[in-house]
Amino acid sequence: MKTGNTENITDAIFYRPQIDSHLIFNSLNFIYNTVLGVSQKAAHAVLLVSELLQYSALPDAADAKVALIEELKHAEHIIELNQIRHNSRLFIETEIEAITDSNLRIPRLLICTLIENVFKHGWLNRADYPAKVELYMASDTLHFRSSNLKRPEILQTASTKLGLQMLRHRLGKFYPGRHHLEITNADDIFELILKIKL
Repeated sequence: MKTGNTENITDAIFYRPQIDSHLIFNSLNFIYNTVLGVSQKAAHAVLLVSELLQYSALPDAADAKVALIEELKHAEHIIELNQIRHNSRLFIETEIEAITDSNLRIPRLLICTLIENVFKHGWLNRADYPAKVELYMASDTLHFRSSNLKRPEILQTASTKLGLQMLRHRLGKFYPGRHHLEITNADDIFELILKIKL
């Protein structure tokens, strides 16, 4: 893919008109307090959404990265939120190592986006073939792997591959020569393996 095309996509996303964040968070706070006495589960879901939005809206640090610990906390929130939405009927196995080194940093939403894509594009309704997410550190290298069946509707439509293009762009920007990305895009199965030397 040409660099210019990626930059145009990034610019289009960045300059898209945005709603005032104060309106969004104040509205979510109102919704949370309104539903709290009706449904604890719904209120918790609103809280998770609010925290994810706040996390995504934080200003970038000088290195444009966040603590890996913080990224993984919100990745777990994405998993929890999707299970709440589907009444815990989604079949997904996760093995996410508890990271304790606060000095490890990563571009914001890099892992979150990969996990969200499992729910967005994956077919998680089969107990005999659950989606899988694995993440761990080995020496100074972050290892991530996800695999899932594709949704039936995904099989019938052509993918724009925009998400993968943006992923490759970010990896090339932050980790030139220090990452390995392997994608298996079979007829009904999608698998992604990512290794990053932090």
